[in-house]
Amino acid sequence: MAASDPPELGVFLATLTLGNPWSPTADAVVTAADAAAAAGFGHVGISRPAVSALAAAGADPAAVLSERGLRVSCLEALFGWSTDGDAARAEAAAALDDAGAVGADLVMAVELGDRPVDVERAAANLALVAEVLGGAGVSPCVEFLPWSGIPDLATAWAVVGPVPSARLLVDTWHWARQPGGPDPRLLASIPADRVAAVQLCDTQPGGGRGDLMAEAMTRRLDPGEGDADIGGVLATLRAMGAAPRWSVEVFDPHRLAAEGPARRAEQQFRAARRAMAA
Repeated sequence: MAASDPPELGVFLATLTLGNPWSPTADAVVTAADAAAAAGFGHVGISRPAVSALAAAGADPAAVLSERGLRVSCLEALFGWSTDGDAARAEAAAALDDAGAVGADLVMAVELGDRPVDVERAAANLALVAEVLGGAGVSPCVEFLPWSGIPDLATAWAVVGPVPSARLLVDTWHWARQPGGPDPRLLASIPADRVAAVQLCDTQPGGGRGDLMAEAMTRRLDPGEGDADIGGVLATLRAMGAAPRWSVEVFDPHRLAAEGPARRAEQQFRAARRAMAA
């Protein structure tokens, strides 16, 4: 790829999956994959339930994607790792099976609880996860969620920083909505190679004052449609020399149902390309 070529884009398949994306049917996952490939996406994030749905239907998850020219950029997600070391090891081992089934070398981890994590314990448990995954050449990345016990970049980096093989995932919706607002200086201070992935999406103007989780899961906008400073994030990452995996993650089930996966995939792809070129 020439230096002037735009980076390859991916998409999180759950955002194109009709019905319940966290308990999907195999047909819905295949339809989402078809839409992603037709729109021009080259890689996908895929959830563990989606991998299980394909396997339960007798399909080879890796083949379903590779036949459509898609690679897996990230497997989502680990949830029970931050407070219990034994649980962290067990969940990482289970996720490793799913990662192997789709050829993923990156597994995302999040904290769903709303109590602040014990950063030192979370870092130690993340090191256990990294140890389990690392034996197969897979690494973890942590995504912060504004309503959770890892609500912002500062907390995420405090957990990730001490674990050399762990990295960060920066979602521009979470970036805009994190408590206290974005901190470009902190982002710029993080080593470029510790930013594994970026998920592009936009925030509702005037939002952020109600149920953040509900807004994040149902009312995201395509990149460039809202008031998140996506351009600022991109400029900071470029100045750092970061080369993350770029994806789109726009959760809006109502719009998806109304317009269909194929149309939504096309819209998201074009919107992300415009946002990255601006």
